[in-house]
Amino acid sequence: MLTRRSTAPRPRRGFTLIEILVVISIIGILTAISAGALFRLRAAQTVNNTEGTLSKLHGLMMTRWSGVADQAKKDVPQSLVDRCGGDRERATAIWTYATLKNEFPMSFLEAKATINFGPGAVLQPRKIFAAAANATYTPALTPEEEAATLLYVGNTASGNKGNVAGTDGSNQQTGNTSPDGKGAPVYKDGWGIPIVFIRHATGNEINGTPYSRANKVNLGGTSTNVNNMLDPRGLISEWPTPLVNPWLALRTLDPSGVLTNAAYLKQELERGLTTVAAPTGVPIRFQFQTIKADTNAVPTLVSAGPNKTTGTDALNFTADDSADNLLSFRLRREGEKGN
Repeated sequence: MLTRRSTAPRPRRGFTLIEILVVISIIGILTAISAGALFRLRAAQTVNNTEGTLSKLHGLMMTRWSGVADQAKKDVPQSLVDRCGGDRERATAIWTYATLKNEFPMSFLEAKATINFGPGAVLQPRKIFAAAANATYTPALTPEEEAATLLYVGNTASGNKGNVAGTDGSNQQTGNTSPDGKGAPVYKDGWGIPIVFIRHATGNEINGTPYSRANKVNLGGTSTNVNNMLDPRGLISEWPTPLVNPWLALRTLDPSGVLTNAAYLKQELERGLTTVAAPTGVPIRFQFQTIKADTNAVPTLVSAGPNKTTGTDALNFTADDSADNLLSFRLRREGEKGN
């Protein structure tokens, strides 16, 4: 007798452990790829947003900077011209440097300092910085935070060619609180770090192409490149070695006749400054940089970058980027990046 074969479907076999592990591995790889792409996208967006902030703030800063410098050249005291032996161009370079320091302080002590080149040539501290500079913060602000605070105050103060810049939420407060419970107002980058202001950035990069606009000037009988646009003829600058600027060795500027011009300039332009030991133990913070004919000296802004550390760039006030800082002067050229 024939036996009918059953047509009932057999039970479906489940996934083996190996198949399950393979599927899990594939899902993990796809997730890692997607997460990595998302992380890189967010990181790039943070950089782009910060560069946009730096570019906007640099524009606001340069509007003030140019206005202050142009006005200073018109307001040179005659008494200073007389102390420069009647050399108005030399007096203009001195007064421009002094006025820019007065209007763009980098520390609270600078903001409270008086620059005095003798009767009729005195720059009193700007009142717009008084509230921030005289406040007590707990804990005390770092030098970088002081520079960031004064940048914000200078940009936003009423009657100071200031503009309240709503730069994508970058205008915030530090965690350091004053007695009224408020933190110091600063601009922050995309990583939440205060943007630092450098009055005269220097360094090998900024002295070269495309940032340098060197003039060929006859210094001591030698044709020399002068990068410093605040002193385009090297009248109050130290000349490159082995050249010596004879005017700096004179005592015509100091009313007391005790200090050389170089020492007197340095004294007044450093008035109120402090030196703080850097990690190397060398006192380098907030010293007025020597006025050198072959050194560019432009204002710039520094973002700490993805590692959230300004490093030696902000401490030394040089523009050679040793880490991942974003520097505003690089963004002045269309298409350029800040790091």
